[in-house]
Amino acid sequence: MKKEVCVLCVCVNSIEESLKFYCDALDFEVETTYGDCIVRLKSKGVTLLLKQIEDGYPPHPCVVPGFETEDISAEIENLKTQGVKILHDKPQVFPAGLFVAYKDISGNIFELLEFISEKK
Repeated sequence: MKKEVCVLCVCVNSIEESLKFYCDALDFEVETTYGDCIVRLKSKGVTLLLKQIEDGYPPHPCVVPGFETEDISAEIENLKTQGVKILHDKPQVFPAGLFVAYKDISGNIFELLEFISEKK
């Protein structure tokens, strides 16, 4: 199945400090907050999320492209059959739904995302 990037997750050390930078310096506006660790910024096109790093994932600030799926479990199995290195044994819960991270052959991290509001 062809994938389209649905989100760029910018992993940050501090949501509060990052919001000052993205909103004040770069003129973004907050669209939605998910708990106290994820903020969706208003953007045309690909969604930009700020995610405060917690529990060592990812291990440092970075940008993680995310691909949306309607069936994360099936997609995980498909990736496994292709020999893709999955970083989680099962889908992980986050405030907006479920995700699983995986690496490409160069070690770059990507995520599959299944949003709660989009479940049927």
